[in-house]
Order: sequence, then C-alpha cells, then structure tokens
Amino acid sequence: MAEKEYQRLTWPRMRRTGLVTAFATRSSLWLGSDHLLCLDSTGYTEEYKRFYFRDIQAVVLRRTGRQRILNFIFGGGALFFTFLTLAVAGPPGTWDSNELPGAIVLLSGAAFFGALALVNTLKGPGCTCDLRTAVQTERLPSLNRLGRARRVLNRLRPLIEEAQGRLAPEELATQLASSTVSDVPPVIARHRGAPAPVPPRLYSGNAHLILSWVLLADVPLSAAYILLYSQWLELMGVLLLLGTAACVIVALIKQHNSTLPPALKRLPWLVLGWTALLVMAAIAYGVYLVLNDPSAVDRDVSPLEDPVLLVMTMVSALVSAILGLVGLKLVREARKTMNPPQIAPREAAPGA
Repeated sequence: MAEKEYQRLTWPRMRRTGLVTAFATRSSLWLGSDHLLCLDSTGYTEEYKRFYFRDIQAVVLRRTGRQRILNFIFGGGALFFTFLTLAVAGPPGTWDSNELPGAIVLLSGAAFFGALALVNTLKGPGCTCDLRTAVQTERLPSLNRLGRARRVLNRLRPLIEEAQGRLAPEELATQLASSTVSDVPPVIARHRGAPAPVPPRLYSGNAHLILSWVLLADVPLSAAYILLYSQWLELMGVLLLLGTAACVIVALIKQHNSTLPPALKRLPWLVLGWTALLVMAAIAYGVYLVLNDPSAVDRDVSPLEDPVLLVMTMVSALVSAILGLVGLKLVREARKTMNPPQIAPREAAPGA
C-alpha cells in the first residue's frame, strides 16, 4: 500500500471473527482520495474493502460498556494485589530484607493493573461503529473508542459532503417526502446484495445455569479445603477450576447471536476475568514463597497455617457465591420473559 496514495486513520484493532480462529484478524482504516479503505489482515493474507464517499449513507455510533467492564477488571486486580501486599508484608516502612523482594513483586502487579486502568480511562468510553451503504453494513472495529471515532468522522464529514453535496434539513425532508420507488437507482443490477442478517437464536440459558451451579459448588469445597486440608481436596479444586473454564467457554459459544439479555451475557466474561485474576494471584504468591523459601516447593501448606492462602480461599469462595447467585437470578428472570405465565380466562358465574 503506497503511503503517498493512502493516509493512515487508525492503527489495527482486533476484529471478532469467532471464538476459535487460527490467526487473529486485525482491521485498520486508511484514507484515499475518493474513498475509505478498510484493511483486514489475517496471518499472511490481506483483504481490502473500499467505501467510496459518494456511496456512504450513514455512520452509526453506539456507546458500549467496554470502559466500565475493563476498569472493573483492572481496578479489581490492582486492589487485590495491594491487599495481598499488605497482608503478606504489612504497611510500607515495616518491611525487612526478607519481605522487600516479595513486596516489590506484588506491588509491581498492583502497579501493572493500575496502569492498565489509567490507560483505559484516558482512552475514553467504548463504542461500536457501523458504516452503511446501499448494499451493506460494515462494522469498523478500529473505531472502538468514542473519542477516536468522532475525530475520524470529523475528518471524513467534509470529504463526504464534497462528494455528495450538502443538503439543508428542509431540503432533505422535502426529498424524503417526495421520493418514490421509481427514484431509487437499480443498485441490485450493479452490486451484489449483502447477505440477509441471521436472526438471533432462542436460547434458554442452560449453559449459564450450569455455570452458576458450578460457581456455587466452590463454596462447600473451599470450606472443606480450609477445615479438612488434603491433597485430594486440592486436586478437586483444580478440577473445579478447569470445569468452570469449560463452562465459561460453552456459555460464550451458546450465547453468541442469541436472545439472552445483555446482563446475562456479561456473566461468563466476568467469571473469565475473575478466574484469570485468581490464577495470576496464585502464581504471584507462589513466586513470592519460592523467593523467600526455596524449600516451600516440596512442602504442603494448609490454609490454616498460611493467612494469605486462607484469605485468598475465602475471597474466592465469596466472589464465586456472589456470581453464582446473580447468575441463577438472571437465568430465572430471562426464562420468565421467554415464557410469560399464561392467565386462564375466568369462568362466567352461573346464571350470568
């Protein structure tokens, strides 16, 4: 692509093409002399889509909760590592030479998540951007932040008005009111029509229901792990973690293009983020133990003997219980909307 002919508008961003793909598809926007170029790069292949300014009918922006969800995950990670640092090493100023390396490792994790939350906040609210022409609607993944999308659209607006002409609101209303079917150009004869959108599937949320019960199963298992520590219970905890991950994957597949409410669709993503955070915290604490005592690798530690492990287990059980109960409530509400109660007609009184 010649740099003199095209100017870069956005850097590549991930395009959602499914849960499992061999290579990630990254999409970027380039500005041409009379058109907008969307470049999709997948592995060693590139796909080009040109949208001429004279054919663009509308650009639709929809605000999303992307920023809030990411801030919740990143902020939770920063608070967790900060709390873990205080629980392990105590407040700053009281660290000795043995506690200092572990405190630095844990505070690095808190600083990492805090930096991610700060960058996410500075980028502004998230959004989706759809470009519409007479024959298709194209999602532009690289315009996934409201501020960036508005800057690009402000740059494109004069070019589109120059190619199509600018109409006053009164003239536009008059043309729309006086237009007939015969005024529409035969775009079907000149272009290939876009495929019809696939209607959402009716899905009752069985996978989300199973995921909620699996989350609740963590509560009695964690209690048994604390009170009756054994390697078998530890193995069962690992198997439950793998089962939770499998349920999350199945729920994400099932909810794709389904009729589930948005609140219930967020549940697997929250569980996925919390599970990843928990695994990273366990790895960080394991590294801290090995750095302070290399013999800890060959020693079994009960939660009652290690306060940090006890706090991590209790917090994990508490969050799993909250997510599980919320999931059960959301599934129940979703099924009520799918199958509203039928009210039988009241029989007329005798002699009426």
